[in-house]
Amino acid sequence: QLARRAMVGGGFEQNADYCPRPCTTDWTNQMIRTAFILAVIFATSAVADPIRGLYIAKEMGTAFSITPNGLVYFQIDGPQLGATRSRQVETEDGTRVDLFQPGADGPVRASIVLRPEEGRGLVVSEGADGFFLQAGTVLEPVTGLPEQCLASITTKDAFSGEYFGLRSGVMQFILSPTELTFQSGGGQDAFGNNVPLERDVLPITTTMLEPDRMLIEHPDDDIVADHLGLGLAFVAVFGPRGEFMIELYPLEARAGCLEQARDLAESAIQ
Repeated sequence: QLARRAMVGGGFEQNADYCPRPCTTDWTNQMIRTAFILAVIFATSAVADPIRGLYIAKEMGTAFSITPNGLVYFQIDGPQLGATRSRQVETEDGTRVDLFQPGADGPVRASIVLRPEEGRGLVVSEGADGFFLQAGTVLEPVTGLPEQCLASITTKDAFSGEYFGLRSGVMQFILSPTELTFQSGGGQDAFGNNVPLERDVLPITTTMLEPDRMLIEHPDDDIVADHLGLGLAFVAVFGPRGEFMIELYPLEARAGCLEQARDLAESAIQ
């Protein structure tokens, strides 16, 4: 149900050579989840002092929120808005930022390298094909954003609340540490008749995998919620279907962060 609401299509590709006979989706999904959770358990932070801040690229008219686990970018004088889960790795040339494809277990799709430069902020020393931040781009820091808007989420409660899709323009579901609620109906139909509000409540188990990542387990399909910065989150399932789940949700616990970032970026670029 969540996958349908996030415009997900397709299904898992199954290979009979790598799963029991008969080949089952449940077995395939469980192997994907097990590998994912083990990777999280054995992963370590690669950057002692990660990049965390709000920046603008004046020549592009674009602002960037960069945190250890996500990158949010928006057009300063327009409606364009995007985000991606990320990972920072220390290298000899600077901090490499790996950008992931959508989905709970999406692979790295591109990488850029950022290095600090005195008096200028951050400079992109290595760009990436398919991503618009090219080598030589200067990212100037913007001050004044509340610390909470750039801080990592470390508690399950911070993911709770109504999930209102920025792209769809409708409330998709309600999340708490123990329940996932879908609702339909309400309001009036085309003839002015009241439509009853219906709720479908699913019991779930939630687990913080790492800062900014929460696993949501329930009988239908396991999901991962990712905080990307500025209070914006992705929610996606495992496997190929997750690649299509690109809806952005403002988290109630970080309400107003995106608007504050826009105001600061507009002032800084003038």
